[in-house]
Amino acid sequence: PRCGTSIVPIGEVNALLDTYDKERKVLPSPVFWEPGWTRNAEMWNGRIAMVAIIAILAIEALTGKGVMQNLFPDLQGLLME
Repeated sequence: PRCGTSIVPIGEVNALLDTYDKERKVLPSPVFWEPGWTRNAEMWNGRIAMVAIIAILAIEALTGKGVMQNLFPDLQGLLME
């Protein structure tokens, strides 16, 4: 390559857009949540499930009790009688 040449053209943004992007299509806004069985919904479902499992393991490690013992402390007394 010769000295002084670049891959990216130099100039003002609007002038470059007028030259290289004449149509200037507006991108659609990103959809955060789509209803129904979509790939996006399944990804979020998996992420929430992973966070829930980590939270459950952390609570069990910190308290020394299982999930059911933490949620229903009186249940163990009823079952042991």
